[in-house]
Amino acid sequence: MTSTPPLPVELLQPAHAAAYKRLRDLMLSRHPEAFTSDAQTEHHRTVDSYAERLQAGDGGFTLGVLQAGELLGALTCEISSRAKERHLGHLVAMMVAPGHQGRGLGGQLLAATVARARETGGLLQLTLTVTKGNGPAVALYERAGFRTCGCLPRALRLADGRLFDKLQMVLPLDTD
Repeated sequence: MTSTPPLPVELLQPAHAAAYKRLRDLMLSRHPEAFTSDAQTEHHRTVDSYAERLQAGDGGFTLGVLQAGELLGALTCEISSRAKERHLGHLVAMMVAPGHQGRGLGGQLLAATVARARETGGLLQLTLTVTKGNGPAVALYERAGFRTCGCLPRALRLADGRLFDKLQMVLPLDTD
């Protein structure tokens, strides 16, 4: 991995929805095994539906790295609206644009997301799932302190019939 000087990580807003959709559509089509959502279905989602996600009125948030108006990467922290689960943040949709992978942007996004989650009142832990066999992603999460707590076999089934397991990972926020 070659690191470049850090680019600012910022809270994405509804105004970033078009850039978010472009990056998401690209990543879903290039890496179908890495996402639970499928490219064909998501391609038909409107920009407005992503604007709603970026509104993050439930305490959840999406951070991104922008350069000259281009979204280079993004990561979302979802927080359940259920009272018994409000202490959990779930990281979803980690994306770094092709040509910018391996430069430390994923680590920047992850570190900033964990830091913001720690500042969010009431969150005790973060969870995520990652496709088993995605060594670089697993290593990134482990460097940030996440530990594997389970594996869901055959969690994803692609249109071509291939099956992929998903690792479940957790990071307690109330301990160091």
